Amino acid sequence: MYKTCSFFPNILEKDLPLIYFHSLYEEAEVNCNKKCNSELVFSYYIRNGLPNFVETPGNIPYEPDELKHILDEAMMNETWVNLMLEEQRLHELNTWKLGAFPCPTLSPSDSVPTSVHQLRPSDIKVVAAIGDSYTAARAGGGESPLNMLFDYRGNSWSIGGDQDYDFHTSMPNILREYSQDLYGYSKSVGDFQKNMNEAIIGARSRGFAAQARWIVTKLRIDPSVDFENDWKLITVFLGGNDLCIYCLFDLTSAAYTNNLRKGLDILYNNVPRAFVNLVVVMQVGLTQILHNGLISTIMLRLGCPCGAFPRSGGDIEQLAKYTEAYQQAVLDLAESGDYDSDTFTVVAQTFFQNMTIPYN
Repeated sequence: MYKTCSFFPNILEKDLPLIYFHSLYEEAEVNCNKKCNSELVFSYYIRNGLPNFVETPGNIPYEPDELKHILDEAMMNETWVNLMLEEQRLHELNTWKLGAFPCPTLSPSDSVPTSVHQLRPSDIKVVAAIGDSYTAARAGGGESPLNMLFDYRGNSWSIGGDQDYDFHTSMPNILREYSQDLYGYSKSVGDFQKNMNEAIIGARSRGFAAQARWIVTKLRIDPSVDFENDWKLITVFLGGNDLCIYCLFDLTSAAYTNNLRKGLDILYNNVPRAFVNLVVVMQVGLTQILHNGLISTIMLRLGCPCGAFPRSGGDIEQLAKYTEAYQQAVLDLAESGDYDSDTFTVVAQTFFQNMTIPYN
């Protein structure tokens, strides 16, 4: 028997305006609990049930059992479950096409390259990704507020593998035009087929090391990966959530650089034959133009208060300076030479540096 209660009223009765669902295997740097009053969000492990990790915005000291009860009621609600199933069905029925791949393909090297400087797209065997909601593709599959509860990981720009290039432009789908043997890309909605997509909703740069450790573990134990010999493409995109709350916790570029170094050190010291894309952070101040409705205003107030709601012109200028410093930190790390060898390199990807938001 399904209960008649609605999921959303249950949340509101708990004074909890929004819940994020996602999986987490390790969060060594955070270790938050209900006494952790200096943090923007509280972290709780949910041991049993589909979502095993829940993040609640604000200083709300809920016990794991209370949050587990809310989630259990949601999963017992027939309307809620049917909505989730319908969202996934519609996502899988998308039929738009982009057309044929426009670039000439290259065959793999005659022998497996021993140097990253000889690498061709067709030599890449494994893709992996580290990041936040942009890499998890939160709400990436539709236009309704309901989509804010789902990670469309198969649509992720850096590691999604739903459909193929004809239907969806993503880095794995482009690479699959060169090699059908590519492995590691995520599929569908949620975590069940996320594969090597370790992005975590709400992740900040300090979580890079934890995600990196888990990527190393998964690459080592996955029987589909030849850990020593396969060339791996790892995309790292973190920092947007740091900037979104910089005005609350003064998350400096020095701290950001240190966090990136910790994660890169783990990859460099543990992953052979790797090409790392280190993506510069986008300008979160652009979110100022996005809060034009109730849902978007609530989401941005919770998720990016310092970017979407500057208190003055001085705040806007300060955010621009922080953003520029974060972007420069990525460039400096990539150009430092600290992570360059014959079998490993870090390359700064700057396509988000001067990005603007389309209005149509």
